[in-house]
Amino acid sequence: MRVFSLLLSANVLLNDALRIIITQGKNRKLTNVLKALQKDVAKGDSLSGAMAKHTKVFPEILVANVRVAEETGKLAEVLVDFTEYQEKFFELKRRIIQALRYPAIILIITFLVLVFMLFFLIPSFGSVFANMNTEMPELTRFLMDISRFFTDNGFYLSLVFIILIFVFLQLGKSKFIRENYIDIYLLKAPVLGDVFRYNLISRFALSMSTLLKGKVQINDAVIISGEISKNSVFKRELKLLNKKIIKGESFSKNIKNTIIFDQTFLQLVSAGEESAELDNVFNIISEYYTKEFDYRIETLTGLLEPILMIVIGLIVSVVLVAMYMPMFELVNFMGV
Repeated sequence: MRVFSLLLSANVLLNDALRIIITQGKNRKLTNVLKALQKDVAKGDSLSGAMAKHTKVFPEILVANVRVAEETGKLAEVLVDFTEYQEKFFELKRRIIQALRYPAIILIITFLVLVFMLFFLIPSFGSVFANMNTEMPELTRFLMDISRFFTDNGFYLSLVFIILIFVFLQLGKSKFIRENYIDIYLLKAPVLGDVFRYNLISRFALSMSTLLKGKVQINDAVIISGEISKNSVFKRELKLLNKKIIKGESFSKNIKNTIIFDQTFLQLVSAGEESAELDNVFNIISEYYTKEFDYRIETLTGLLEPILMIVIGLIVSVVLVAMYMPMFELVNFMGV
């Protein structure tokens, strides 16, 4: 998209710009879509109309911007703005993945350590203890019983685990469960709720800024920006908001009692409406909530990392102490 916008900025004709992009294409599916796009444009279709036929490749926000840009004659400028929007949007996603990566690795390592200890380490000590003529401590016996339970019922426990994952995945797909439990919890959960909400607001504001800058009507911008998330609560509130905007009511007036937008968002939008610079204000909002999101994520991961490391250390320590206690008692008994 960046190369395409640069070509149009250099006053290259639309059809020639598409042809150049096609010749440089390395993705076969995308190249085929671009060829279809060029064919439709050559027949006299508008670029936005041709793009609208390929919604899996060209998002609605891009189609809406291009449609307005064609009317205003500022296609190159709009595509440059959209490229910047796309880069910022992907950066937000990258930050989420990067923030979750380390805790996820620690959790996986913890799980693998537990599996190794329950199925291999503790049973190997069990065969040693069986030949020792001494009574095992309560902690050792307790861990041996747990290990025996898991090794004896490993197949059935794995089956139950797989079934539970399947059930949870199916429940997550249920419209009723998502709308009445999951989506609400994501917004109201302690600590995590704010992280999710800040990221949601940041992406919504970024989308609104791009659309309004492209001269898309605010009611259309609200609906299109609502598609940045699958959260049903978020979409439902935006649909109600959109109905009131169509009636002529202000944006800021109707977001006072929502669970999505807070007082800071309300004040900034209100200031944007008064100054008639909502596109710039939404860009400021996006940057503000992106920083808030980064801060919350860093704080959360900063707390999780030492907690997870302590948990792993405690698990390993308890198991090792439990396994070596009988040996120490045997040595003391023998008077060594």
